[in-house]
Amino acid sequence: INVNPLNAYFKPTFKGLTKKALYTLFNSTIKPSLGLANHLVQLEELGKFGILERKEFDAIYKIGERAGEEDRRFWENCLKEC
Repeated sequence: INVNPLNAYFKPTFKGLTKKALYTLFNSTIKPSLGLANHLVQLEELGKFGILERKEFDAIYKIGERAGEEDRRFWENCLKEC
């Protein structure tokens, strides 16, 4: 019985297997480090985009730009109040 949930998400093609390998690689190194971060920015909106999805670059860039601006304002306010 194959119980790997990633097999349903990634197609058994070269591109699909490459995406699966990258996903596994990034998650195995990033997840243990999340607890060590002083400040973590996770953008739920980016979850709808694939790792190698270049067609939606403008939309991804705008989401990141907006989040960066919000984060900058957060830290500016934090510095004023501290």
